[in-house]
Amino acid sequence: MTKSKVALAVNSLQGKAASIVGYCLSIIFFPSLIISFTFFAEPDLTFGETIGTIITLLLFCVFSSFMIIKGIQIKHRIARFKQYIALISVQQITALSSLAASTRKSVDFVRSDLQKMISKGFFTNAYIDLASDQIIIVKAHNAAPQPASQSAQMEPFRCTSCGAPGMKCKGLAYTCDYCGTVVM
Repeated sequence: MTKSKVALAVNSLQGKAASIVGYCLSIIFFPSLIISFTFFAEPDLTFGETIGTIITLLLFCVFSSFMIIKGIQIKHRIARFKQYIALISVQQITALSSLAASTRKSVDFVRSDLQKMISKGFFTNAYIDLASDQIIIVKAHNAAPQPASQSAQMEPFRCTSCGAPGMKCKGLAYTCDYCGTVVM
């Protein structure tokens, strides 16, 4: 598995786990919080016990909400990564302003988003050139040069990891320029 594929899988699992934990805690603690308000006037409990219980339940509710939001954010980041890959590889859009226009986000958001994706390992061979305000994909070094007779036998491929299209020598492995996956 390539670094990019691993990063996507790990982030996807983290997002799903965060959402599941958040939803499970919400199912338990939000009703408990509502029920605890009914016991607020219970004569057997002291005011401090009741407030302590409510505060504890509120903290669990805030934590569960945080986990749900974090899971949703990760899911959206992975979807944006796939959208960026499509724009960069298929439409050859590398200018951050064009990516921003295509995704209906601000340039600052796209720049920050891409930088997070690069640092998290989504893009294995990319960097943001601040001078030209573009994402630069460094072409991977692929199979050794072939004799002229074999170099004419090119075939299109689609990366199995990120979906980026490309051309490769027939019968040889190729490393995707966008995510680093080896394609046969």
